[in-house]
Amino acid sequence: MNKSLILIAGLTLTLALPTTSQAANCQEICQAYMTCLEQEYPGGSTAAQQKVIQQSCVQTCQGQTETANSCYEGADGKSGAVASCREFSVCILNIN
Repeated sequence: MNKSLILIAGLTLTLALPTTSQAANCQEICQAYMTCLEQEYPGGSTAAQQKVIQQSCVQTCQGQTETANSCYEGADGKSGAVASCREFSVCILNIN
């Protein structure tokens, strides 16, 4: 549960960044992120926490579209999934 809260905090911090463009693929990117979280920390967050994480992910992605897409593409992202959850999650959490 603490790991989930750390992930939420990491995503929340990036929300303070200026919004520059809208993401066409943010839902797909965040679907991959949520899948990775569940794989890395099965049952580690409640449905309410998952909803907050998903919303934060989309908002962050919309504010940093190019960087989020770069993370997704760098982890061989396709159809809401990535080849390397660890690489992808670290990249997403380091968006700033």
